[in-house]
Amino acid sequence: MKKFWLFLLGLALAALVVACGGAEPAAPQPTTLSFVGTDIAFNVNEATANANAPIKVTFKNEGALEHNWLILGTGTDVLTATEADALAGTDLGKIQPGEEKSIEFSLPAGEYTYVCTIPGHAAAGMVGKLSIK
Repeated sequence: MKKFWLFLLGLALAALVVACGGAEPAAPQPTTLSFVGTDIAFNVNEATANANAPIKVTFKNEGALEHNWLILGTGTDVLTATEADALAGTDLGKIQPGEEKSIEFSLPAGEYTYVCTIPGHAAAGMVGKLSIK
């Protein structure tokens, strides 16, 4: 009889665990990315971050020219892009020589383009790819 009650207790505990869903899945890990702008290049042309998790981007302008850093919406031509073409929440704004700025955002999985939209800078090579996985 004792075995029967232990069996029922085990069955009840198993049902409780299943009903509660068990352990929650781990949250995606945040990513910190650092970029440096010079005249006229980014120090990193490809970066990767976790989908739907916080992404902190820090940009330091070590050049003599003004720069910006932003992620473009899908289908935007990098050579004609302006700050108005940035995905919401991904535009660091103008960054003066010697200045450093940071921004935090999250994005769904996909391939994105980051760029400096100061006229002529993208054409000179200030373009990169951000892979969100």
